[in-house]
Amino acid sequence: MKVNLSLSLKLTLIVFVVSGVILFSLTYTNIREQAQFFENAYTDKAIALAQSLDASITSRSDLEETKTLGDSILKFIYSNDDALSISINRPNSSGVLTVFLSSDKELTGTIASAENIRTYETGEVTNIPLHVGDKHTLTVVTPIKLAGQIVGTYEMQLSMNNAYATLDARVTNMIMMAALWLFVAIVSFLILLRRIVVKPITTIRNAANDIARGDLNTRISLKSRDELGDLASSFNHMSVELQQSQAEIKRYSEGLEQQVADRTKELATSEKELKQKVDALERNKKAMMNIMWDLKNTISKLEEAEAQIKDQNIELKDAQKKLHALNKNLEKKVKERTAEVEKLLKQKDEFIGQLGHDLKNPLTPLVGLLPILEEREKDPNVKEHFRVVLRNVDYMRDIVFKTLQLARLRSPNTQFDIKDINLRQEVDNVIGNQILFFQENNMHVENNIDHAVMVKADQLRLDELMNNLFTNAVKYSPKDGGTITIDAEKTKGVATVSIKDTGLGMTEEQLSHIFDEFYKADKSRHDMDSSGLGLAICKRIVEKHGGKIWAESKGPGKGSIFYFTLKLSTKSVMKKEVESS
Repeated sequence: MKVNLSLSLKLTLIVFVVSGVILFSLTYTNIREQAQFFENAYTDKAIALAQSLDASITSRSDLEETKTLGDSILKFIYSNDDALSISINRPNSSGVLTVFLSSDKELTGTIASAENIRTYETGEVTNIPLHVGDKHTLTVVTPIKLAGQIVGTYEMQLSMNNAYATLDARVTNMIMMAALWLFVAIVSFLILLRRIVVKPITTIRNAANDIARGDLNTRISLKSRDELGDLASSFNHMSVELQQSQAEIKRYSEGLEQQVADRTKELATSEKELKQKVDALERNKKAMMNIMWDLKNTISKLEEAEAQIKDQNIELKDAQKKLHALNKNLEKKVKERTAEVEKLLKQKDEFIGQLGHDLKNPLTPLVGLLPILEEREKDPNVKEHFRVVLRNVDYMRDIVFKTLQLARLRSPNTQFDIKDINLRQEVDNVIGNQILFFQENNMHVENNIDHAVMVKADQLRLDELMNNLFTNAVKYSPKDGGTITIDAEKTKGVATVSIKDTGLGMTEEQLSHIFDEFYKADKSRHDMDSSGLGLAICKRIVEKHGGKIWAESKGPGKGSIFYFTLKLSTKSVMKKEVESS
């Protein structure tokens, strides 16, 4: 039995299928992105734990301290609920990578896994997710680096059960929301379809049936300002023309009857004339048939136009629905991602603040106590050991301080005290404060900045920026001294400051990484004076001022030039306009 489906039901089924596919496809994609996000987050957490363990290993002898390392491993496991196991792998006397120490004592002494061997050889971080039933774990393998060399690997296994429990709850909510939006879309579409398309078409169909029954006074009252409205207007115009044609035919028929009567009276006298009138009557009948045929063709064309309009309206409605669904999902996704990013930024700031506090507290008494112990110690060898320990403690304290400083510069809550500053005068002040440092290193400093250059900047941050750049220039200059030249150019409301030195220069590779965190351009130097964060801090300070910083060099041995931009003060601009006038 053939089932006839209405137009509205067909359109509803199409919208239901398309909307369902789109909504559940987006839901599935979002779920996959959430799972990938959790794996990346746990990988970053494992890397951070490995870096924390690295902080306690400063020499190869530290790797032999089994009890200390074992206590550190247990401390990390107890303080991190997600940590299941931690292993330290290093080559044995035969060069084979084995498990040197592990929270799982059964693994100690066994040969390390293939992932550990690959990480030991390549230095790349490897993560292995494992999902068995409702158990979700992530194993992360990271290299142990000492003095720039890989001496072993960490293998950490983290539980992701809590994260996937949260993901399951989000999946349930997303499916329910998708079903709800699908139901709302179908109901809304039915209401709009009934009001905008079905009702006008029904009105036009009924009017066409009335015309077909001979009621030429039928008119369509449709206020729609679209193709249906135009069709209704054309239909009414056609009705008027048909009515006029019918009246003309009626009048013509009445005249024709009179003519026939007259010609009948003359039949006896003129057969020829009667025959002509009969012929004329036949022609009139043919003309009437042609008119009816034209009317039928016109109605057929109107029906074809109506069908085309229906198809166009269906396509238009489908496109509108798809666009509406996409906009809704996009807005929701943007809001969710924004909330997640804000939450992660807050957690990062809290973690860095707590980490800095926990690291500075044990270092402070060491900094104060070690010089006293060194002074009291009489054995020269022991005194030298104290000096080495003190240099390392100072180095660690410098790294902690600069790491916290860099984190504060990254925070959106950090505000600068921006005011108008005379750039030449401020640079002279920084040079004056560093004069002994320059003299000790045989450095000649030239400040060529115009006295009229005024910039908008935070004075303390600007001093810190200049000090870091001067220190960097001196550090990478020859021991017998050199020259540092400072200059500035004003272009389009911006001052471009340059600091040129006659130092070691840099390669293209070094220039591409010079502002990366913990990067040292001269890796042959193993001194404890550089944390690799100075230029990264400079970059953050300049970006917080709304400027940019970069470096140029013609190659090794040809010196370097560091550039950064600051906004010109309105005072400087006004003074320039007065001078030009």
